[in-house]
Amino acid sequence: DTVVLAETGSGKTLAYALPIIHMMLAESGGESGPDSRRFESSRKQALLLQPNRELCKQARDTIDRIGPSVGISVSSLMEHDADVDADILIATPTIAIRSWRGPDRIRWLVLDE
Repeated sequence: DTVVLAETGSGKTLAYALPIIHMMLAESGGESGPDSRRFESSRKQALLLQPNRELCKQARDTIDRIGPSVGISVSSLMEHDADVDADILIATPTIAIRSWRGPDRIRWLVLDE
């Protein structure tokens, strides 16, 4: 468990996203690439909760710069075409409750802002 306080633009999103991505890759045997984790039925997800739609978009934009290039899928539940099976899910608490399939696949939970 960690609590991080820092100014806007100081890298808080990467401070939690990079360790999660690293652990996901380590658990997949270090394989990378767009299809390396997509069909593993036992893979775990990260759920990143943001207070509003704009911060969901900012978090997704930041994580999208890294995740997909190493085979980690990212989806915002705020979008109409959201992939609820993505490795990293980003949502507000209200949308997560409506869209979420349950805690059995969530390994990492981040409460941002």
